[in-house]
Amino acid sequence: MFERFTDSARNIVVLAQDEARGLRHGWIGTEHLLLALFRSGADGHDPVLAELLAEPSIEQVRAEVVDATPAGSDDPSGHIPFTTPAKLVLERSLRESQRLASEHISAAHLLLGLLTVTEGGGVRALIALKVDLTALRERAEELASAEQTAVPAHRPRATRLGGRGELPARMELLEEQVKQLAAEVARLRAKLDDAS
Repeated sequence: MFERFTDSARNIVVLAQDEARGLRHGWIGTEHLLLALFRSGADGHDPVLAELLAEPSIEQVRAEVVDATPAGSDDPSGHIPFTTPAKLVLERSLRESQRLASEHISAAHLLLGLLTVTEGGGVRALIALKVDLTALRERAEELASAEQTAVPAHRPRATRLGGRGELPARMELLEEQVKQLAAEVARLRAKLDDAS
């Protein structure tokens, strides 16, 4: 699945790991993915997200996340695992991409996937900040549809996550893909560290 991610979507995952580390959390949850989406837009890395997530501000979102999930006391290092809801966001971003007949998974697809996982801290933060989730979803779908004309940064492989296979088998595949993504994140982090 991760080979379908655009550079922007991959950056979201790297930023989510940074957000988790910054809050001293030993997991990557939907709240970290939400912060990464807002941060990517606010930092100018993704103009689509900058337009889509102009309000509330990244500072307001971070304050809400910290209020709901205070910073931890540990300093996480190495691989930080995804929570079950965060894994579900990744899986649903693939479904959103397929539903919109896209060949890739963009940051807008990640946002659409996040908006479907109501049990995560990400949606709870948006609700607490009085974000109109229906309007946000509609705008995200419009932008994801508009992105389809753009060439994805990474060409997808022809294979996809299996059709109607057993859920445990799909979860095992997703966990393996998350491990691969973690290795990719570590590689990108090392590349960034070497560049600075």
